[in-house]
Amino acid sequence: MGTAAIMGSMRSFMQDASAVKQQVKPGSAKRVLRFAAPYAGLLAVFLSVVILGAGIGIVKLIEQWRCGPYRKYVPVMLFCQVMKNIW
Repeated sequence: MGTAAIMGSMRSFMQDASAVKQQVKPGSAKRVLRFAAPYAGLLAVFLSVVILGAGIGIVKLIEQWRCGPYRKYVPVMLFCQVMKNIW
């Protein structure tokens, strides 16, 4: 699905004023949680992997910033040596 198709569907939401007036029915959250309960372990693993991946990406970005071509602007610390040994 291309960007134009996604934007087209979003445009239809903006034109439909009745969509704004809709309310979530009471008990919807309970039904969703009941549906997701059997998958709680799998969801926890997925969320952990996503958070771990984001953390690794941030650490790599910081390492490149501190130990890369911009190191003349930032004092090189023990962080660079540790990261070079890990990666």
